[in-house]
Amino acid sequence: MRRLEAGAWNTNGTLMATAAADGVRLWNRLGEELAVLHDVTDPAGVVFAKADDGADVLCMAGPEGVIRRNVVLSRDGAGLRGRMGPAVAVGPPEPSGALALASGGPQAVLVAATSEGINLLPLAAGNFRKVLTGGWVESVSTSPDGRFIATSQRGGGGVSVWRLEDGALQKRLPIEEPARVAFSHDGRWLMTGDSRLYRVWNSGSWDEVPSMRIENQMGDLPGRMVFSPRDTAVVISRNVQELVVLRSD
Repeated sequence: MRRLEAGAWNTNGTLMATAAADGVRLWNRLGEELAVLHDVTDPAGVVFAKADDGADVLCMAGPEGVIRRNVVLSRDGAGLRGRMGPAVAVGPPEPSGALALASGGPQAVLVAATSEGINLLPLAAGNFRKVLTGGWVESVSTSPDGRFIATSQRGGGGVSVWRLEDGALQKRLPIEEPARVAFSHDGRWLMTGDSRLYRVWNSGSWDEVPSMRIENQMGDLPGRMVFSPRDTAVVISRNVQELVVLRSD
């Protein structure tokens, strides 16, 4: 099995996408594989969005840039099945890594990390712009209301929270090593995972919640985490062979 680089659920929890060196894979909630995609080599980021007609849109980031495909779902006697639409480039063919979706405002915007900063890419056709600069971003997450972007730079440099509207720095968190970042779906929490600890931060005050610290046993690897669609659970990589599901109940 290849090392998982990224994972994402669609909004109603019926589909999950995973990214690894051998491709982007689409799964149903039963763990059945629906498709394997090779639109980007060495994919580094995946995220689900919604098209104007309500269809799921799977977006992938890699050396070729950001690619999107509509996902058409159907049911047969064997259960839920997925059919993929054509591959469409989003923005310039610039190598991209971590990927997130800014859902606030009238138009969905993809937030893509590049070697020079963060690109904002309208999901539909439109112009793109760089909102942040200063080096390659290791991990990126956006708040559900579209107000904030959390980033962690490759090679260290801490975790920063930026205002999406004007690109200004909102808060720099006291983490000095490479980390992963993830907002909860309700926007109340920002979770970070570095080589030592998983930590949770209140998005109202940006203070840490000490009682929610969890040890990371991944060695030098930053921790990885995925929230479930209703924030009832979060999956973390505790060590190289173990995933842990933490439930809110």
